[in-house]
Amino acid sequence: MKTIFFVRPCHDSVTSYLHYYSKQLLNESEDRGLKTINKDKEDANREVVKKVINKINPDFIMFNGYGNPTMICEHNNDVIIEKDDNHDLFKDRIIYSLSCSSALELDKTVGG
Repeated sequence: MKTIFFVRPCHDSVTSYLHYYSKQLLNESEDRGLKTINKDKEDANREVVKKVINKINPDFIMFNGYGNPTMICEHNNDVIIEKDDNHDLFKDRIIYSLSCSSALELDKTVGG
């Protein structure tokens, strides 16, 4: 069974907006019978996300948050994925990151 992992911070107006509207995607995933994991608000942090990826091994990960060419930031703008640090967590997964510019460099680190 395919596993979908949603990472949905909610700490300011931008992430609150994304958090609210991505709930429909979360519901759709569950309605289709996919194994769906949601970490939101305070649980959208580096340690929790790393633990879920290593333990559950999701096929698809959707990140909402902030970013730049070398990182994705989540709850309270804490760095969650960073080039040359832990970007290997993306290997062999489909990643959708709704965060500014994060695919510019991170994609290249895992063979994109």
